[in-house]
Amino acid sequence: MSEKLEAVVDPETDLNPIKQAYRADEVYTGPNVGSGPDIILGYARGYRGSNESALGEIAAAVFSDNLNKWSGDHCMAAEEVPGILVCSRKIRKENPSLLDMAPTFLRLFDLPPAPDMIGRDIFA
Repeated sequence: MSEKLEAVVDPETDLNPIKQAYRADEVYTGPNVGSGPDIILGYARGYRGSNESALGEIAAAVFSDNLNKWSGDHCMAAEEVPGILVCSRKIRKENPSLLDMAPTFLRLFDLPPAPDMIGRDIFA
């Protein structure tokens, strides 16, 4: 199914709107894996699910232009959104990732990370 979703083409641009269709059983671990969706879509730059689809509505058109402001959107494929971390402390963990942020912030407030958290404190 992931391959079929990634192969979808926008007929107006000839581009693939779905950069990555992540299978939940391949990217998540832990006791709550079965509580989420089976596939998480990572859209290519310039694409996303509609506001209506987020509310459970099914639009007549598969593709439509968004004429509203996009703000605080978390729909893009991770590799489409480069990020940086600026801090005044030395990062000791080699190759830190987003998974390391929650345990790091918890430790900064002297709180222990949950035992099932995957990431590690980047300053330890």
